[in-house]
Amino acid sequence: MIRIVSFPLFLLLLLGWPTAVSLSAGQRPSRILQPRSEADSALDLYMNVLGASLHQKARGALAGIPSRPRRLLALKYYLNRTAEEIERKWAWSQAEASAYRSSGEYQDALRELVAVRSYFAMLSPGYRLEAKVEIRSFGAQLGKWNSVGSIGSAGGELITAALTFLADSSLVVTDSSSNRLSRFIGFLHDFEPKQMPTVALPGLSQHGQFRAFDFRVMKGGRVVAGTVARTIPAVWDRAGWTEKLREAICTASRKFDGPLPEPYEPWHYAYHP
Repeated sequence: MIRIVSFPLFLLLLLGWPTAVSLSAGQRPSRILQPRSEADSALDLYMNVLGASLHQKARGALAGIPSRPRRLLALKYYLNRTAEEIERKWAWSQAEASAYRSSGEYQDALRELVAVRSYFAMLSPGYRLEAKVEIRSFGAQLGKWNSVGSIGSAGGELITAALTFLADSSLVVTDSSSNRLSRFIGFLHDFEPKQMPTVALPGLSQHGQFRAFDFRVMKGGRVVAGTVARTIPAVWDRAGWTEKLREAICTASRKFDGPLPEPYEPWHYAYHP
């Protein structure tokens, strides 16, 4: 569900938001493409105003994304997350992660992994299953968002579409400032990039609270099926490793759910303590 953010009109005016254009009786708004520099300035203003409305942890994440396209993409997704969800799912701190590793729940998770790996080895003699036993920190998640190619591509698509949207004066000429903000939020909510992001929103990956595992199929020291998206059709699906991993997990444990459907990752399974 989209979260609409309300701002007093005087605040928008203080920020330099353009006021609505007055039209004489009988006059209809014309569709005029504004100069791209004006659209750029408007986009910066929208991003600043909406970013300031976010939960403080999300605001901190945006501050750590230097690329404007990647930052706008993150903003789009953070706007749809409630403060309660961010608090509940945010990546653990080092202290929280250390405390978890000393818990019985952590030991239970390791036993579940051993059961899955044992069944997989019986199902596929000569092969073994590996899974990184790690808690992916916020810093690691942020690093992935700032470097993975799919995020750059999706952010680029979004920036291009946003500037086109903002350059069309017919969309805003009769609107109040608050309505323009709502319409831009609606645009962000509705836009879906052709390039699907392949990493989680910084701070909100299931790996950040030991609630997901990425499995790899190994033979000796060689990776037979790894965590590379372009290999999924041939290496995972057609070669049968997707089904063998699913069978091993579903038979050996009741605490896993998967694989991740979107973006599709046959190696990624959520863990439920």
